[in-house]
Amino acid sequence: MDKKEPKSNIDIVKEFKKENKHEQTLLLIAGIVFISTFLPWMSILRIQSYNGWNGAGLITVIASILYLLQWALPKFKVKVPKISNSKKILILGMLAGPVLMFLSSIGSYNLFNIAGIGFYIALFASGYGTYLAFSK
Repeated sequence: MDKKEPKSNIDIVKEFKKENKHEQTLLLIAGIVFISTFLPWMSILRIQSYNGWNGAGLITVIASILYLLQWALPKFKVKVPKISNSKKILILGMLAGPVLMFLSSIGSYNLFNIAGIGFYIALFASGYGTYLAFSK
């Protein structure tokens, strides 16, 4: 007997394409910020590096995951509580990790000498996402 695989009624790519350009851009930014947390955020003496999962980057990981889930869960018929301005709050959360890392470095060491590529990607992507979220 041939067992048929159950068909999924949801095609995430089609659902993504249905969104307007503004929402698509914010979703891509959330994905980029999430991926950037796997890259080096800090390198000490070029011997040891730390990714975004350590320290303040954890806030960025959580905010980007929540942003993506907030979009995806209703597509799978999962009820998500409505919170006013939740998208803007989560975008600001994505920016919080790099900003906290920057603020914690003031006075102790020069962040720009030890910051890794993941930090810069997260900082610029979340900064641009914040600009987009509050400009519309």
